[in-house]
Amino acid sequence: MNTKNSIPIWIDTDNALGSPIGDIDDAIAVAAVLKSGYPVTSVSNIFGNTFQPISFKQTQHLLSLFNSQLPHYSGANTWWSKDSEASSALAKVNFPIKILALGPLTNVALALKKNPLLKNFIQEIIFVGTNYTIQLPTWRFFDFNVFKDKNSALFVINSGVPVTLIPCDQARKTRMTFLEVQTISGEPGKFIAKQSKRWFRRAKFFKFQTSIPVWDLTAAMYLLWPDQFELAPAIVTTNLLKHVKVKVVNKKTQIQTVKSFNPLLKNQMLELLQSHRSFLF
Repeated sequence: MNTKNSIPIWIDTDNALGSPIGDIDDAIAVAAVLKSGYPVTSVSNIFGNTFQPISFKQTQHLLSLFNSQLPHYSGANTWWSKDSEASSALAKVNFPIKILALGPLTNVALALKKNPLLKNFIQEIIFVGTNYTIQLPTWRFFDFNVFKDKNSALFVINSGVPVTLIPCDQARKTRMTFLEVQTISGEPGKFIAKQSKRWFRRAKFFKFQTSIPVWDLTAAMYLLWPDQFELAPAIVTTNLLKHVKVKVVNKKTQIQTVKSFNPLLKNQMLELLQSHRSFLF
């Protein structure tokens, strides 16, 4: 992958790999970005899939398996947090970046409130949240990133910063089997496979499925291969019941939503995850 002109990415994740609860897709997405050669400026954690301290600890371990020296910050513990190490560090950024937001947008909202000028440096926020075709209330399980901090989500999405929504009903189309997870190379792959077993057992016994949606991996695919995604300009509003709604419009906006993407991208992503090379910036 040619990263010569790539704007560095800040990864904000509620990684639950290694936690007794929560989806394990964040870790796969983070591993994919680290293996891709895309420049990463920092990694931070947020509550969501699991408790923030657990997410930080497990992400730190994953980064160590990549021999990473990337700055790594702990984030907000709750939606009502007023400050975090991650938001303070993000607020000080004074160069162009993108943000890959894989969890609630609390850290990002806090940073923008600390430093309104930060919006001039954020070229794009890639956020896994909302729904495109299935406009359901945000209390539904597959829109947790909005549900767990709706105020921060709406603040960031409508802040004027360019936001690309990876809707949950699109993100969930990317699925992996345990056999595919086991093909992820190196020590990070072994760690991911070992800690993924509980989630596949859950899928088998509760849903009678042998594959799981890896929501956040779709966001990583968009970061790496954006030309394989169909996007539409959109606005985000709430109705009388405070449910978040996404509406496609016929005018240019700062918000765009994924309508569809090339399903064959998963094969390209698997090849990347199976490779034994990794790049750290």
